[in-house]
Amino acid sequence: MLTNPDNTLTLTLTPACGLLEGAGFPCPTDTLFIRPSINNQQDSMIVRINYPNRNTYAYTEADMGLNTCADGYKLSFTDGFIDTYMLTQIDYSGDNTDLDRLMSITDDIIRSLQPIDRPVPWQKSPFTEAYFFGQGDKNILIVGGIHAGYAPSSAALTAQLVAYYQSNYTTIPDDITLIIQPNMNPDAQFAPGDPIGRYNANQVDLNRNWDCNWQSTAYIGGQLIEGAGGQTMEAEPESWRLLRLINNNPPSAAIFYTARATNGLVAPGKCDQRHTPSETISTIYGQAAGYNLVNYTQPNPSTLTGDVTNRLAKYGIPAIFVLLPDYQAVDFEANLAGITAIINHTTTQSPSPLP
Repeated sequence: MLTNPDNTLTLTLTPACGLLEGAGFPCPTDTLFIRPSINNQQDSMIVRINYPNRNTYAYTEADMGLNTCADGYKLSFTDGFIDTYMLTQIDYSGDNTDLDRLMSITDDIIRSLQPIDRPVPWQKSPFTEAYFFGQGDKNILIVGGIHAGYAPSSAALTAQLVAYYQSNYTTIPDDITLIIQPNMNPDAQFAPGDPIGRYNANQVDLNRNWDCNWQSTAYIGGQLIEGAGGQTMEAEPESWRLLRLINNNPPSAAIFYTARATNGLVAPGKCDQRHTPSETISTIYGQAAGYNLVNYTQPNPSTLTGDVTNRLAKYGIPAIFVLLPDYQAVDFEANLAGITAIINHTTTQSPSPLP
């Protein structure tokens, strides 16, 4: 329990229930997760939350009643998971219940917290379904299954990577956090090599839903398909969740998987101009995995309207697409070698930029 200097606000925090909100662990029966009434509004509140080991803070919306927990409601943070503390109670006795005032006081209290070590080596976010390995200040993002039905090997590979790092988390350097999103598009129809397997439940190709020459009508499998890029850029649920994950955990390198290219292929992100950091990690990955590299000097085809790696490169994040050799077979050892090379390279770089 912590208080502000004039004792108008008491903030009670406990170790996160099950280590993160929404996890399948029981909450202490004596913990009641509540949140205050602000200007008589009972639907949600805004809290500025400490991100452990980042020396920064982020605003996040907290919705009440998303999860029940033991004897009361759990405060579920929709902006990601908090792995150290959970806000369990706020008591405010001041006359001014203005939201900005409460935010300022809450921030002063949270700023005084000393992060504790994670009691487990890996965690899973209930909001994004991403796995977090390590607690370093340099994030490496790995995403499989953007075309899960078309290239099921991409989701199978990332699932195997999750299992591997759960058993081999000690191989991750102290300054690295490995973030794995195993399957970005779980609603895709299983259709290996068939363009129909690229779509989500809204019949949108998720890789055409991103910035960098985006348009709603997009080329898929050589055909111009109306609405294949989505009605709004980066507004599909899967795109929005991934974008929130990226904004909250800015990557030093981002790796996306799809298929297929004979003997494997690695392509760097670039939007209208070459992006040297993406080309650097593309070369490192390709050489380690034994995969081919695209010709970096060739411009993007005019039919490429939206691409997640191009979007990230546009905003300065090194990103690559890895095209696996087969739609279904998993080339695990080659890609583990590629990831290991990216990890080793990233440890020599500056930390991920703060949000």
